[in-house]
Amino acid sequence: MVIGGIVPLSFQDFPGRPAIVVFTRGCNMRCPWCHNPGLVDPARYVPPVPVEEVLGLLARRRKFVGAVVVSGGEPTLHTDLGGFLQEVRRLGYAVKLDTNGTFPEVLEELLATKLIDAVAVDFKLPLERYGELGWAGKPGLVAQSLRTALAVPRGVVRTTVVPGVHTAEVLGKMEVQLRQAGFGGGTKWVLQPFRAGSCLDERWASAACQ
Repeated sequence: MVIGGIVPLSFQDFPGRPAIVVFTRGCNMRCPWCHNPGLVDPARYVPPVPVEEVLGLLARRRKFVGAVVVSGGEPTLHTDLGGFLQEVRRLGYAVKLDTNGTFPEVLEELLATKLIDAVAVDFKLPLERYGELGWAGKPGLVAQSLRTALAVPRGVVRTTVVPGVHTAEVLGKMEVQLRQAGFGGGTKWVLQPFRAGSCLDERWASAACQ
């Protein structure tokens, strides 16, 4: 597994407890507003962090931090993700996975084998528009992951609301699709603000995107 970065302490990424956040490198989407271009664009890749170094940090911090969040990039692209999570589990951590939902079978396997305790699936646009994000897969795969996240106790769906993109009409279409996937309202769908700054497409680096 290729790890592109680590946040040694976060109070926001795992529900109810402090966490260490591990970012994998590589993604199968090209969302122009992505704020982690060094994890997505091969021409801008950040240097990898050795897995052994990350596991060593986790071993040293386990008395003080109770959870690990694996984000990206897209973690489920990595075929050795399960093996890494087994090592994290062996160290006694609770685990949360952040994913774009394009590999629902990986998500379901990790839940079935109890390698993750919580999941957040990013719902980026109405399903029929996912081709605009540089992904050629079937929208039904993401829909399957949305259903899974909505069905598990510690699962959420997240949408980054980008100015000029996520209009009321677009969000309305997304809500209809979420309700078809089992969304009944409440906190299972998290709307988070777009963060201006370094973006995959530099034209999106301003909060005044149109």
